[in-house]
Amino acid sequence: MRITDALLPVLLAGLLIYGCSGGKYREPGPRFAEPGADTRFAGLRKEEWKEVAVNLPDYPMAEDLQPFNIEGRSDNNFFVDRRSVSLDEDGVVRYTVVVRTPAGVENISYEGIHCREQRWKSYAIGQLDRTWSESRTQDWRRVERLGVNAYHVPLYHAYFCPDGFPVRSAEGAVAEMRRSYKEGGPLSDRR
Repeated sequence: MRITDALLPVLLAGLLIYGCSGGKYREPGPRFAEPGADTRFAGLRKEEWKEVAVNLPDYPMAEDLQPFNIEGRSDNNFFVDRRSVSLDEDGVVRYTVVVRTPAGVENISYEGIHCREQRWKSYAIGQLDRTWSESRTQDWRRVERLGVNAYHVPLYHAYFCPDGFPVRSAEGAVAEMRRSYKEGGPLSDRR
């Protein structure tokens, strides 16, 4: 056996490893994920989501409250301030929700539902002096059926994010709330 016969596989393996590592033979230019890169594979990248700046709406007025039903047991009444509903370019539907107990106590919150992620968050809480106070937590939370006041479920599925996509307009969402409230429930024809 000659020495070259024994060294040839080792040399070929070394060249193969060096060639796969990129070495000095890597093509210059921008990488795929960098700005200005080749966009032929752009559909494979997940676009980074960015939340828009949020401005608090006017405090809700009784005449602007649209009632809505929730599934399950609750003695509370649920309302959305029609004037506060907005659909922003970040795919978040923002709204003011009012939960009224049978004793007349109201909990008021300005919130958003991120349709694509099926998550919600509270931006501000209503105070007795009719002003807003920033929420203690601004974390996005999953839309789930938790507790007797799981009002985020019908807001997500029936009004703001049907089929997981944002509604076409805030007016359309409010009109659907009005229609389904008269018919007795938000999800009656969606199961």
